[in-house]
Amino acid sequence: MRNRTTRVCYLVIAIFLSLSCRKYYEQREVNIPDGSEGTAVLKLPVTGQRYSEIQDLDVEVWIDHPNFADLEVWVESPLGTIVPLFNEIADGEPKLIFNDQASGPIGSLKYEDPGPWYPAVPEYQIQSYDPHALGLFVYNGEDPRGWWMLHVRDRNPGNAGTVKFFGLCINGEW
Repeated sequence: MRNRTTRVCYLVIAIFLSLSCRKYYEQREVNIPDGSEGTAVLKLPVTGQRYSEIQDLDVEVWIDHPNFADLEVWVESPLGTIVPLFNEIADGEPKLIFNDQASGPIGSLKYEDPGPWYPAVPEYQIQSYDPHALGLFVYNGEDPRGWWMLHVRDRNPGNAGTVKFFGLCINGEW
């Protein structure tokens, strides 16, 4: 009986470890070019001996900018899959968490709440994006190893800002 209990405990631990979140982050300041002069890119390496696939992904960003309505922000996976996080939101907290299980899209709740939010773009811009790329779920099934990139573009001149933090919480099998 004891041997069976030990096997069950090991099985429970293995399942828990396979579903737990692995965190990766890059914390340094990158200037956001003012206006349409370019894009700030913060690169984040994800390493590991073996991953089979992403099952869920959360993204955390910390952006310091006086006017969030000027910003367009998106994430790019090592395979080149792009998901917009937000574009033209009226206001925002500097530190934001995005996941697909959030109660509302960014821009729908009070900004004193850091989230989590799910990615959103204005309705009139949805046709500009692949409709299947409007959620972090599109990364499910991808191998997360490689360079992830957070892109931040300031579309209007007049104020500058910085990207301070980019983090990923990856749930998957490894």
